[in-house]
Parts: sequence; structure tokens; C-alpha cells
Amino acid sequence: AVRNRKQRKEKVKETVRVVKKNNKVKKPLNGDKKGEKAQQECPPLGLESLRVEDSQMIASSSLRIGLGAHRGRLNIQ
Repeated sequence: AVRNRKQRKEKVKETVRVVKKNNKVKKPLNGDKKGEKAQQECPPLGLESLRVEDSQMIASSSLRIGLGAHRGRLNIQ
């Protein structure tokens, strides 16, 4: 059984590309109980991090100038 597990792991390593992520862990907020698991902080997606350019986005409709698809970004001020 152990040999089969090792063989399966080797096959998975051959077929899967591993991508390392920056797994930051948030500190517990005030009021959190000791022993609670801290939540993982996720990196921003393309819209929030500006990886997706305004020219790559389209809007299904626009009522006025200035209310284009670029207004769909999160946490942009």
C-alpha cells in the first residue's frame, strides 16, 4: 500500500505544476479567542490589483460618459 501511494504521488508531481503562493496569515483581531485559527489573507484578483487593464474590460451598457466598465473595480478610490 505504501508503494502505491509513493507511485501516485510521483505521477501527480509529473502532471501537476506547483505554483508557490505567498500565504500570509492575518493576526487575530482584538476580541478573538485564543486557539481560533487565523484567516488566510488572499492576494487581490486582477480587477483590484490593476492586472486587468481598463481597455480589457467592457460594459454591457453605459448611461453616461464616465460610467464605464472601469467603475467595476473593487477597492479603488
